[in-house]
Amino acid sequence: MTDDAIRDRLWSGVWNLEYNATYGHEEAKFMLRRWMAFDVVARLLAALFASSSAIAGWALWKSDTGKHYWLILAGIAAVVSIIDSVFASQEKVKRYTELSSSFIRLSQTLKAVLDDMQIMPEFEIVPMKDRYDTARTRYSELLEAFPEDLLYTKRAANTLQDMLNERREYVNDQRSSPSPSSAGTAKT
Repeated sequence: MTDDAIRDRLWSGVWNLEYNATYGHEEAKFMLRRWMAFDVVARLLAALFASSSAIAGWALWKSDTGKHYWLILAGIAAVVSIIDSVFASQEKVKRYTELSSSFIRLSQTLKAVLDDMQIMPEFEIVPMKDRYDTARTRYSELLEAFPEDLLYTKRAANTLQDMLNERREYVNDQRSSPSPSSAGTAKT
């Protein structure tokens, strides 16, 4: 295999890995937002309907109808609180925050590798391959740490994939557009 063919394969591998790392970041951000919302709702309901809550003393809840609503809402809050503790939403928020940060650092590292490869098209293969292999190992570690999650659906995966592809197409369109200095100006 020629050096140029090796460089082409390395370029392709780094580009694909950077794409996957960026997707991992978006995926972790998406799950972080879902678990944060669930956690906030669970905490809010628990605080509002705790027996010691100031709201419990409101005159509204002194009527028979108010008591029935209060019991129903307090029951819902208790169920949500139990579900929250079973699913450990705070731990999931922490895990997805760490994963999101790790994936974005890896993505930025790979973007730097791509930039270096673009700036120096005749780059030395061995050092660049070492950088790629290190990043690939880190990506594998992050994938192992990414949990299976009931709140992550195929629809969400497709939405994230489409969003990332649209963003990439926009960036590629911007790169292929002539720069303002090279476009020239129309003379009238």
